[in-house]
Amino acid sequence: MDYLVGGAFIALFVWAAIRSFYLRYWGVATTGIIVALERTANGDGVTYKPVVAFTTREGVRIEAKSMYGTEEAGKYFRVGEQVALRYAASKPPRFAIDGYEVSAVLFLFFFAVAGGMIFWVIT
Repeated sequence: MDYLVGGAFIALFVWAAIRSFYLRYWGVATTGIIVALERTANGDGVTYKPVVAFTTREGVRIEAKSMYGTEEAGKYFRVGEQVALRYAASKPPRFAIDGYEVSAVLFLFFFAVAGGMIFWVIT
């Protein structure tokens, strides 16, 4: 069971890192507008996920929610604010706000470290 938990932490980090790398180097750069901040309350506090509207290079309007939610996003982003982002040309709703998604991947790095430590402790 410990291997499963450790492996899940590492797999989550690898998936997020690959996604971030792909969007950073092959994503289409554009500017979007924050149209909403989706608020989620739980026992640990409140998190916000930015919802961004942008137009693809083909002229299609996309409105999509960030995969990452943080408490700080509610203070950092404002509805109506323009943001630089990159999206996957084949699936435009897959996007990353420049600078914001990178911090989420760094956060997931700590999960990968935790997974590695679980492997280290059980062996």
